Amino acid sequence: MPMILDNKYTIPYTVPTTAIDGQYRCTPLTVAALSQDLAANHYSSTGIFMPQLQKKGLTWVISKQHFEIHEYPLWLDCLTLQTWAQPPKGLFCFRDFAYYYAEGGKKASLSSAFDDFDSAERKGEEWTVDSLRQHGALCVRGSTCWLVLNTQTNQPAVLDETIFGSLGFCADHLEGRVFAKIPLLEHWDREERLHPSLLVHRYEWSCQ
Repeated sequence: MPMILDNKYTIPYTVPTTAIDGQYRCTPLTVAALSQDLAANHYSSTGIFMPQLQKKGLTWVISKQHFEIHEYPLWLDCLTLQTWAQPPKGLFCFRDFAYYYAEGGKKASLSSAFDDFDSAERKGEEWTVDSLRQHGALCVRGSTCWLVLNTQTNQPAVLDETIFGSLGFCADHLEGRVFAKIPLLEHWDREERLHPSLLVHRYEWSCQ
């Protein structure tokens, strides 16, 4: 069950087979997909859904995202996933993510993961508020920058309560100035008109 702890959307997560590579570990794509799922679920928990926003001619667009992957979790590792919205800054909405190993959720090896298969499957039934707060080491952290665009004009929309609903904000920020400006080229070889969609327009990865 997802919980809101200190205005942070928090859920338990056991790494499934669909999220791993040939080495039985999570992939960068898994991290990106999880972040979008978490953001969508958190936003929907406020009582506002994307179809409602789209009926008003508005849509969320990710303009930038930055993730630091300290370790790729292993298949059947148990994690605690968190996301939270920071207070808006002008037209920009920043959202942070933190993926921790659950307490005792990191497997020493693939063999131990198989040995502990049954308990890993049962783990989701044992989560409590205390267990979610008492997580282990951080394995992934990240920040994303979002805009609400008018789909008719392709211009940023003014942010108000009709967009945020009952969304609570948290001022915690995991990153420093990760979204450095990219210098413009002196000469452009190609120019295209942007048609915003729900797709991510920019990725930044820092893997250790």
